[in-house]
Amino acid sequence: NSQLMTMGATGMAKDIAGRKLSSTKKKISLMATDVKIRSIKITKYKKTLKTGQSYTYKAVTVPSYPIKSKYFNWSSSKSSVASANKSSGKVKAKKNGKTSIKCCLNYGGDKYKDSKSLTVK
Repeated sequence: NSQLMTMGATGMAKDIAGRKLSSTKKKISLMATDVKIRSIKITKYKKTLKTGQSYTYKAVTVPSYPIKSKYFNWSSSKSSVASANKSSGKVKAKKNGKTSIKCCLNYGGDKYKDSKSLTVK
């Protein structure tokens, strides 16, 4: 129960008063179903690229949860302006114009989306 205990950055379990719990020698496992993702956020991106340039976009879940990047699906609203590798997030600028780079995550029966505008010059 998150109201009764917390996990520190070192993996040490503490009660809500900050005292170390005596049962910290036991393994504590967290099932994927125990985490409720509220959204995803593109955290590494460029607003502008030159024609021919490439850049790899990155996204995270909110709250932060270690999901492998291959589960994020990337796309470009105008693939003639810039293409996006579906699994890696690598974007390649093709010609002058504007497009939207989109990231989607299907997880636990829910779908999450974020997007960023990109101008190619």
